[in-house]
Order: sequence, then C-alpha cells, then structure tokens
Amino acid sequence: MVPPGKKVYAGDGVLELFGGAGMEPIPADGPLPSDAVYVTDYLEPRLADALVKGAGLVLLDSGSIFEGISINYQQTWWKGGDEENQNHVGTYVYDTPMTRELAAGSWCAQEWYYLLSGAVKFYLENMPQRPNVEIRALPSLVRVQDTAVLFDVAVGQGTLVVSGLNHAGAKDRPENRAVLKAMIRCAAEEKPAVSWPREAVLPTVSLPEGTTLGFVRTLPSNFESSVWKSWKADDVRNLVCRQTSKENVLSWLTAPAPADAESVTFVFSGGIGYREQPETDGFALDVNGQEVLTFDLPPAGTLPKARGKTSVYQWTGDNGVTLTLEILRFTAQDAFGRFRLSVPRELLSGAAGEKISVRSLGEGSRRWFAVVPMFDLTD
Repeated sequence: MVPPGKKVYAGDGVLELFGGAGMEPIPADGPLPSDAVYVTDYLEPRLADALVKGAGLVLLDSGSIFEGISINYQQTWWKGGDEENQNHVGTYVYDTPMTRELAAGSWCAQEWYYLLSGAVKFYLENMPQRPNVEIRALPSLVRVQDTAVLFDVAVGQGTLVVSGLNHAGAKDRPENRAVLKAMIRCAAEEKPAVSWPREAVLPTVSLPEGTTLGFVRTLPSNFESSVWKSWKADDVRNLVCRQTSKENVLSWLTAPAPADAESVTFVFSGGIGYREQPETDGFALDVNGQEVLTFDLPPAGTLPKARGKTSVYQWTGDNGVTLTLEILRFTAQDAFGRFRLSVPRELLSGAAGEKISVRSLGEGSRRWFAVVPMFDLTD
C-alpha cells in the first residue's frame, strides 16, 4: 500500500477498516509532516494545513464534508420511483492512471457491487471548480445532475482524493484493498490541473447558539470504530466505547474553549445504547484527565413518547459539570442525538483544545457510548 519513499498515516477508523496495510496512526499532537500521505474518514485543520503544503490526502467521505446522496449498485439504468435516491443509471469510469487497473472498460462491473451499494455520489455543481472525476455517477431519470463517486483535485501544493465508495461494506475484500492502493498512489504522485482553496476542504461548522464544537479529532485510546446510525443519517462512522472491558476508553479533542467564559458548553453528535445487555457500573467521563461524572443509559421512561418527538436527559457531576443528551432519534435499544457537555472554567486547560475521555467502568456487557464525527450540529 505504501509508495516508495513515502510514509502513509491513517486515522483510527481507517486502520481498523484496512488492518494497517503498512499505514501508521496519524500523530496525535503537533503539526503534521507535508511529505506524507494521509488516509482519513474525517478532516481536521492540521490535515488541511499539511495538504496545502504538499501532502497527499485520501478522504473516505460518507457525505459529511461534500454534499451527496446514497446510491445502490446497478449495472444499467433503472427506475424505482420518483425520488432521486430511488433511481440510478450506472457509473462511468474514466481512463486515468488511478482507475486503469481497477475497471475493465468504462463501467463498474459486478465486482464493484460491495463498493457501490450504499456509496455516496457527490454533487459537483456545488464545488468551487469541477474536480478531476475518476468515477462518475450518471444522471438519474428524475433530474439531470453532475455527480461523482470518486474524484481528485489539487489543494495548494498537495493532492486530495475523495472517495464516496462504501469501503466499510467492502471490508476485507480484495477490490477494496486495490482501490485504496490506487488512491494512495494517486495522492502521492499525481498533480491534478484543477486547484481548490484550503477553505473548500474544511467542513462547515454549524452549532447551536452559545456552544463550542465538542469533537475535532480522536486521541490515541482503546475504542472501536463501526458503521451505525446518527440522529441525522444511517451508515455513518461511530467511534465507540463499549462496556466489554474496563480497559476500553474513547478520548478526543474539542475545539478551543472561549477565553472569557465562566462555563463552556461543548456540543457533539453521538449515541448510547444496547439496553437489553447486562447493566454494569456504566461509564466515567474525564476532562483533561480528571473524572468529572459517571453515567449510563438514560432510563427507558425518558425516551421520547413517539417517533418524531424528542426528549432530554441530563447527568450531573459533583463539580458543576453536566452532560445532556437531546434524544432526536431512538429505537428500543439505542438513543441518538446531540450531547452537550458543560464544564466550568477551572477545569479547562486553556490550550488548543480540551481532552475528553469516556471510560468503561464495567465489563461483560456490550452497552456502548459513541461519538459521531459531525460538524453540522444544527437541525
């Protein structure tokens, strides 16, 4: 997977998905080297900075950065209804150095089934300039649009490769590894003619009034990465701490806290669930290494009374810290929504972000807490 003379770093979710494949974890702290390739399923400012300075970046995007819609695999056109996501008329593969060894002819044949079922096609009209398209999703029978599943573009001195393919759905399959290898090689060696500004690759951050972004990136810790639900969508990346072992911990970094606030409320997307599993001592939440409260699943009676309704549940610590879950989607087992973590000034570090950790206090149960990397946290 690793091109000669280049180091390839990957985010935690990518390392789990591809089993390493010669990639190393993205360094947790400090600026990132620009003479490397990065493979990630969400972006942060350090990656954008490295990209502009000459790094290669492969982004496995499920629609969180670039606007798109889910598709299903078809070898030919079909019409399944009047909604856009019910129609798909196939994919066209352009003959480029990235795709030349991946697809026979100009179409994604049946070996692409797992990569294309549940993939995302991105709307190209909304982008600063039309990128170099590797795999085009042809216009649907409902409306004519310019969309792509795989594309690349220059950003500063670096090369960005964006894939909407369902890499999680194709986990452990040889075609998945082949596509990853081709994307890494392209990011390391190709220089697309079309160029975008740095701002085009950063996610748009939209937050409820009076809150601070509560998740920027993970920190080294012992957690799972899985594809599950969020309050906004299906089949999205979940970063999971599970009560199977007391060694399980999920740690992440927030955005910098406002300097003049007596108390800061961090907001992030996530969930908690698997109610039928055995109850244990629950979870502990730490702020900058200090335990501030313990919590577990909200009582069943606090769930919304019907679908389409919402409810709120709050856990309180002894030092003024509160963790609130606005339940915006739920099942009999799980609850999904917006978490708000309110922290008094004296517990904050004042650094470039606060370290938050959730630890399992129990074992032998598959109950879980998850953070969803998401930056638009408004309704």
